[in-house]
Amino acid sequence: MQTFRRKILAQVGRACLLGLLIIHSGLAASGADTPPLDNFHPAVGSIRSLLAQPDGKIVIGGSSFSIPGVGVTRIARLTTDGNLEPTFLNPYYFGDGVVIALVLQEDGKIIFAGGYGTLGRLTPEGAVDSTFAPTFFPPDTHSVRSVVVQPDGKILIGGEFTSINGVTLFRMARLNSNGSVDTAFTPHFTGDVNCLALQADSKCVVGGQFIQVNSVSRSRIARLNADGSLDQAFNPNVSGGSFPEVSAMAVQADGKVVLGGSFTTVGGQPRASIARVLSDGALDLAFDPGVTGEVFSVALQTDGRIVIGGTFTAVAGQPRQNLARLNPDGSLDPTFTVEARGTTVSAVGIQKDGKVLVGGFFTNLASVSCTNLGRLLPKDEPYEVWTRNADELIWLRGGGGPELCRARFEYSADGATWLPLGEGTRVPGGWNVSGLSTIPGDSAIRGTGYVRGSRHSGSGWWFQSTVNLTNVVPLRILSEDPSFGLTDHRLGFKISGPPGQPFRVETSSNLTDWTPIWTNTSSSNPVLFSDPQPAEAPHLFYRVRYQ
Repeated sequence: MQTFRRKILAQVGRACLLGLLIIHSGLAASGADTPPLDNFHPAVGSIRSLLAQPDGKIVIGGSSFSIPGVGVTRIARLTTDGNLEPTFLNPYYFGDGVVIALVLQEDGKIIFAGGYGTLGRLTPEGAVDSTFAPTFFPPDTHSVRSVVVQPDGKILIGGEFTSINGVTLFRMARLNSNGSVDTAFTPHFTGDVNCLALQADSKCVVGGQFIQVNSVSRSRIARLNADGSLDQAFNPNVSGGSFPEVSAMAVQADGKVVLGGSFTTVGGQPRASIARVLSDGALDLAFDPGVTGEVFSVALQTDGRIVIGGTFTAVAGQPRQNLARLNPDGSLDPTFTVEARGTTVSAVGIQKDGKVLVGGFFTNLASVSCTNLGRLLPKDEPYEVWTRNADELIWLRGGGGPELCRARFEYSADGATWLPLGEGTRVPGGWNVSGLSTIPGDSAIRGTGYVRGSRHSGSGWWFQSTVNLTNVVPLRILSEDPSFGLTDHRLGFKISGPPGQPFRVETSSNLTDWTPIWTNTSSSNPVLFSDPQPAEAPHLFYRVRYQ
C-alpha cells in the first residue's frame, strides 16, 4: 500500500519555485561531478580580497600586483577573461598596507581597506577619491579588516584601530558616507575585530579576538543593536585553542550564523574551527563538520551549501586542502573535492552566475597549475524566477548562485528613470516587496542583490536583475485540476505559466539533489505532465522550474 502526502507551498525548500510539493514513491536523484576550473586563472600576487562587479570584471586586493607597462599596485581589476586591466588605477602602492577588504558601492566607487592605516575609496575608473579620506594615527599600528555599507549609506568598519580623524575609537566605527566619524556610534571592544555581518533588522554580528564589549564579557563574538549598544541576549561564547578567534562569518537566510576561525569550543561544546549558531546565539547542535586548521572565508549559496576557505588539511575527517563545501546540514559535500595546494585560501566569493572565485596563496587549484587566483564552474546552475501575489512582488532565487544579505527593488515606466519600490523582505527562497498596485502595470522592475564574501567575509558587491511586470506570471502545478493524481500507477499533473517559457520537471529524494526528468514549454493552456516511471518506494519530491 502506498501513501501520499501533499501540500501547496509558496516555495519548496530553498531552490524550488511556486508550485506543489508531492511526496510519494519513486526514483532517487543523482549527484553531479566536482565543478572544474574554468579558463579564468591569471597569475597574480597573493590575494587577500576580491569582489565581482555587475559587468563581470573582478577587482582583487592583496600584497602587490605588477601590471605590465603600468606599475605595481595593491589593487587591480581583471577583465572577464582574467587579463589585468591597465587603465584601472594608475600606479599607487598604498604605502605598506596589504588590502584586506573591498566593497563595491552602488555608484560604482570601491572602498578599500587593510593594514597600516589603509582606508580609502576609488572612483569607478580607479582614481583615488579625494573626498573620502579618513586618517589613522599612528597609521603603522592600525588596520581595517572588514567593511559593510549600510542601506542608508553609512559605513561600518572593524579591525585594529583606536583613532580615526582624531576621534578615539575601540576597534569598530561607523563612518558617514564622506568618511567622517559618526560619533553617536561608540561600541568598545577590548580586542581586534575581524569580521562584521549586518542582519536585515540592522543589528550587526561581530567576530574577532575580543573578550569584552562595552565592559560586558563577550568571547570572540557579539551582536550590536543598530545604535552600537550590546545585544544582551546574544552570547555564543567562542573559545579554546592557542589563539582563539572568529575570522569569518555569514548570516543565512534563516537567520542562523555560520562562524569560521580558529577555536575549539562554542557555547561550551566542542567545535573545531567552524560552527553555526541560531538567531538567538544558541549553538546549532546538529551542525558539526569540524575543520583541521583555520577558516578565513565563508560564502553562502542559495541552495544552502556553504563554501569555506582557509588553511586546513581535513574537513569532517576527510582530506581537504584549504577549500571545501558543506551541505546545508553541515556534512561534507562529497561532490566538491577541489583542493587548493599551497599555503592558504584567503578569499572565496560566488558570482551571480554561480562561478566560485578562489583567491589566496597557492600554486595549484583543481589539479591545474594556478597562481593565487582561480574560478570554478558551478555544480548547480543558478536560476531565478519573478512572480507575484496581488500587490506583492516575489524574487525567487535557487541553485548554486550567491545567497543575498540584502535586496532592494526599483521600478521604471520608461526604462530610463528608476524610482524606489522598497527594501526587500526575506521569504522562503527569495525576497519580496509590496506596492505593485501603486505603479503602472507595464513597469520594468529591477532587483539589486547584495553579496558578502572574501577574507574575513569583509568584502561586498552587488548585481541586478530586471523583469517587465507584464511578464511576471507564476509557474505552478495545478493541484486543483482533475488531472492531478495517479493514473496507471503514474503520477500526473498540469503545469501553467507564462506562454513560451521553457521549463522542466525535476525530482529528488532529499530536497537537495535534483534530477531533471521532463522538459517542455508553457503555452496559453496548461501543459500535462505524466511521470514515465511508476510510483514505487522510496518517496520522491517533485518541483517545476524555468530552464
